[in-house]
Amino acid sequence: MKLFGSESQPKCRFRCNDEEGGTSCNHCRALIGPKNKISSTQLPTVATPASKDGCVWLVDTGSEQDLISEGMLKTAKATNRRISNTPISLATASGSTRADEVADVKVDALHQPFSPYILEETPEILSVGVRCMEQGYSFVWPADGRPSFVRT
Repeated sequence: MKLFGSESQPKCRFRCNDEEGGTSCNHCRALIGPKNKISSTQLPTVATPASKDGCVWLVDTGSEQDLISEGMLKTAKATNRRISNTPISLATASGSTRADEVADVKVDALHQPFSPYILEETPEILSVGVRCMEQGYSFVWPADGRPSFVRT
């Protein structure tokens, strides 16, 4: 399988057709059959984000911090907005950004509230690293299964 370049990407992010026009991705083959062509509208969602009252959280292995946008604070029912004791600088696609405010958020699927950094614009992000390194969770993604946090 090859990662897509600048083309439109299906949700699984892989090119699922082999040289003979068959489906080479096991996940997509199970969905549409071995000889059918793949289109981006036929592909399943590979991971399901955690949501809370209309706020969808992206569970991210590449982010070192939990993040929330200014516009989602009310939707996420954030409380106790404050200046962080440890402001951070983030390298983003639009350059360096400073984050110095946090707020407390509770998501029912997690056992404890967390304090994401507030940015003017960002997807709402739950850091896998924070959960695993600091909060006692394991992150498990079994073959052909759904990814999960497991509280140890």
